[in-house]
Amino acid sequence: MCVCVCVWSLQTFADRVLYPMCTFADRVLYPMSWVVPLFVVFSTFGAANGSCFTAGRLTYVAGREGHMIKILSYISLKYYTPAPALIFNGFLAIIYIIPADINTLINYFSFAQWVIYGLTALALVVMRFTRTHLHRPVKVPVVIAGLVVCVSCYLVLAPIIDKPALEYLYCTAFILSGLPIYLLFIHHTHTWSHSIMQQNYMCLEQNQNNMCLEQNRICLDQNQNRMCLEQNYMCLEQNQNCMCLDQNQNRMCLDQNYMCLEQNQNRMCLEQNQNRMCLDQNYMCLEQNCMCLEQNQNYMCLDQNQNRMCLEQNQNYMCLEQNQNRMCLDQNYMCLEQNQNRMCLD
Repeated sequence: MCVCVCVWSLQTFADRVLYPMCTFADRVLYPMSWVVPLFVVFSTFGAANGSCFTAGRLTYVAGREGHMIKILSYISLKYYTPAPALIFNGFLAIIYIIPADINTLINYFSFAQWVIYGLTALALVVMRFTRTHLHRPVKVPVVIAGLVVCVSCYLVLAPIIDKPALEYLYCTAFILSGLPIYLLFIHHTHTWSHSIMQQNYMCLEQNQNNMCLEQNRICLDQNQNRMCLEQNYMCLEQNQNCMCLDQNQNRMCLDQNYMCLEQNQNRMCLEQNQNRMCLDQNYMCLEQNCMCLEQNQNYMCLDQNQNRMCLEQNQNYMCLEQNQNRMCLDQNYMCLEQNQNRMCLD
């Protein structure tokens, strides 16, 4: 912003004379001059939104406090908004735009708005010193309120002094026209106006009470229906939960049965394997026994053969001895015979 102001101040008098219709944005932000009106539009929408919120609530409070008709203090039971006050402000806005002169409307609105802002800040300053005992949850410093009063006075008086016009007088007269109405219908509260307004208020209150009763009945019926539906939903959910629990229990039982069957099958398989192993071991033992028997038989056969061979050898030895004995006897006989022959010879 400071750079823009410096550029504006450095422009020569010749540029301002040559281009008298150029705006500040055209001279400073020439290629992006369209940004300024775009952001002005955005600001206008924001200000309009804030005005709708604040003006509707101000009218609602005025109706609630008795400064305006009581119907403006009603609230929509569906949306919880001051619908009558908002409709009333919309109707006034339609009336304001009938002349179709935007400059006049801006002058009227800005003048009246800053008058109201200044009087509000001035009332805050006055009540700060006259009603010190009031409870103030949010306490604004007096300096800020005095500054707002000074700014409001400047923004109200400067246009009148710079360029006096009848529009400001019309606006002041329009604002002051509410004073007699306030004095007659609110401040002094005459009996005739009070009775007329009271009858209207009673009729409106009865209608409102009837509408409230009907809405309450409808709400009760809706609540009962909702409660019944909720109970039904809860019952359905409980049934579904019970069914789910039963299904889960059945599934668990089936799973357990399957697990038991699998365990039994595994046990049977293990037992069969054990039996097979035992049979295999028995077969192996039998085979070993058979081999042992065969070995024993072979050993026995060998022993028998050895015994036979030993017997045969013994027999052979015996035969040889007998032959030797016989030969010895024969020799002896021969020797004896020789001896006898010798003796005979002798």
